[in-house]
Amino acid sequence: MHIGFVTPQFVTPETYKGGPGFYVYRWARGLVSQGHDVHVLVYSRAARADVDFEGMQVHYLPLPGFVYRLRKLSRLDRSLRY
Repeated sequence: MHIGFVTPQFVTPETYKGGPGFYVYRWARGLVSQGHDVHVLVYSRAARADVDFEGMQVHYLPLPGFVYRLRKLSRLDRSLRY
């Protein structure tokens, strides 16, 4: 199965700081061990090269302000429902 994650951060055990990045890493690692094709899309402020990390394809997307725009869209969606 092809599985994708979208996350604001992605950490490895060497840079463990907790939070969603480490949670995604552990979940993705488990899925890879079961034979799934896993891609992790990390939105970041700067462009970085894609990497193959422990069988996971990690893609860094340069999307400055992505979270801010996503929050604005979320508020707009709520206001349009009423």
